[in-house]
Amino acid sequence: MADLIETPLPDAMPHDATPDDEAIARAEAKPPLYRVFRGGLYVTYMVVVVWFCLSMIVGVYRSFLVP
Repeated sequence: MADLIETPLPDAMPHDATPDDEAIARAEAKPPLYRVFRGGLYVTYMVVVVWFCLSMIVGVYRSFLVP
């Protein structure tokens, strides 16, 4: 069996991964409607996750505890 040679993996994030001025300027240049849209998507996602978790809990409760 051949000996395995370990090659070092590149870092996923460089050690100096702070955003530069250009990246900060792009983030601040986003229109307010974009932020509202993204916030709305996040809230919708969280509502769906909570609804799914609650439906699973109620389903387990009904299947085991309710005659």
